[in-house]
Amino acid sequence: MQLEDLLSSPLWLPASVSLDSLVFEEISADTLRKSPFLDARAVGRTGKKLPVPLKTLFEQEEKIFAAAGPVHEIFHISHVGSTFVARLLENFPDSVVYKEPPILNGLTAQFQEDQQGLAYFDRDTLLRINAIIYGFMSAKGHKTIIKHTSQNLLLPRALQGFGLDIRPALYLYTDLQDFLCHGLASQGLQIDSHNNIRNRVIFLNALALNEKFIVSQLDPLQKMAALWMAEMLKLILRSAPEQSDRLFDFDAEFAAKDRAAIVTDLATHFSFDLTPETVQGIATNPVWESNSKTAKKHSFEDRQANIKANAKTHKESLAATLSWTRSICQKNITLHKLLPFIETE
Repeated sequence: MQLEDLLSSPLWLPASVSLDSLVFEEISADTLRKSPFLDARAVGRTGKKLPVPLKTLFEQEEKIFAAAGPVHEIFHISHVGSTFVARLLENFPDSVVYKEPPILNGLTAQFQEDQQGLAYFDRDTLLRINAIIYGFMSAKGHKTIIKHTSQNLLLPRALQGFGLDIRPALYLYTDLQDFLCHGLASQGLQIDSHNNIRNRVIFLNALALNEKFIVSQLDPLQKMAALWMAEMLKLILRSAPEQSDRLFDFDAEFAAKDRAAIVTDLATHFSFDLTPETVQGIATNPVWESNSKTAKKHSFEDRQANIKANAKTHKESLAATLSWTRSICQKNITLHKLLPFIETE
């Protein structure tokens, strides 16, 4: 297989990096369309892999970058509808949506390891590998959209120096009140906020010098709030409005607009030129009526109904958690930027 073949096919995806090779994995059209994520949960892989020496790729990087197309990205906090938005965009004409490719998550971890002197590669090499991966993912003749995992909010913004065309990103979030109300109905968010609290507390304790978060003293809602604080801060710090990045409040935007308006809004941001007929077709697609991860029936209206019901049922505990979070953000200058996002009604 030639380099040109890897550049032209959206089904040969950079999958992992070893000390001397970039490993490509062949996926199928079903992998892209039916998998909620491209990690171990992906379906339809062919089983074919192809290692390409990094030395060869470095020697050919000018050709790789010249073949690269525009890169559109979605960043987000956890449990905020990003998988649904990615599945919706898959129905836009000529789009290829890569949902949380693990190799980029691995690179994010390597950049963090580099800060501690533990990475396998030096920082300049990591940046080159990162750019080459983006080059292969975008050189497909389609509109490439990469939906990141929330951990990739820490992935460096250092690709323009390689001549890549990085378009304004979409940043999905929801305010803390809606996040907590959703969490009360979401077992996934409850498990995530409990099982992965360690890294969030370490991050917050390193920044909030007028506060000390202690895991054993946090109740379930406070753990959800800690998750939100850590990821929202990363999202705000990463996004660049001066570069036309878009902060998108998922629950507020979807509640305020009809489906056709949402489709049009996304088309505008990602530079799709849609006919009214295409907009209407996407607005009536069955994807709106199912859970994007499990395919079970669960619409955005169902999500909103749960949020509203929990806001009434748990009014006092929610108010206490919002007050607790607001007080922490007011006392710590490093968290001030979170204050406008705690309640946006």
